[in-house]
Amino acid sequence: GTTTVVVAGIAVVVIGILLVDQVASGVLKAKRNVALGQARIGQEVARTVLADVNANVNAEVTDAQAQIQGTLTASGTSAGLFTIVLLTESQAQTRNTDVSLALRHVVQRGNLAVQYASVPKSSNGALVKGLVVGEPVDARTGSFELYYLFPLTAEQQTIDLVQRTVLIAGLALVLLVLLIALLVTRLVVSPVRSEERRVGKECRSR
Repeated sequence: GTTTVVVAGIAVVVIGILLVDQVASGVLKAKRNVALGQARIGQEVARTVLADVNANVNAEVTDAQAQIQGTLTASGTSAGLFTIVLLTESQAQTRNTDVSLALRHVVQRGNLAVQYASVPKSSNGALVKGLVVGEPVDARTGSFELYYLFPLTAEQQTIDLVQRTVLIAGLALVLLVLLIALLVTRLVVSPVRSEERRVGKECRSR
């Protein structure tokens, strides 16, 4: 009985880990694909907005960032909530600490870049797990870096729910196996052992 429960427990743990890992990978992959799709849409919007923006004038860059954010938000998106960060090569890293220097280096070399990192959940500055997508945007007046910060709050809630469900289901399954093992022991093994003891006593008494 004990061996059966231990084996069942190990099997439940292994299957549970694999299941949660598969679900988490699928959820994050879906979010990544949607985020990249949003970046492709934003590329065209950004090029239009940045056509006459001077990359060396911070005020113009800030205004352009707000305009891009507003345009993308107003058009509706399946990517969920996100915020826009617009940077230029001439701006120091202190311009926005939500974008890592490593990610900026990749984008500055002309590449699309994706990174899982902490991002602000809202205007209060609280950080949550997130996805950052960065892309270069070349305009007539200079080179820009456009970043999309996606909080993964909803995705994390889904993963947490799956983890709790798998844990509860796993515990229930182990308890069920334990009850079955006890029932089998009571109905089958115990009577057999009692009969063996009875036969043994009769043999010794002869």
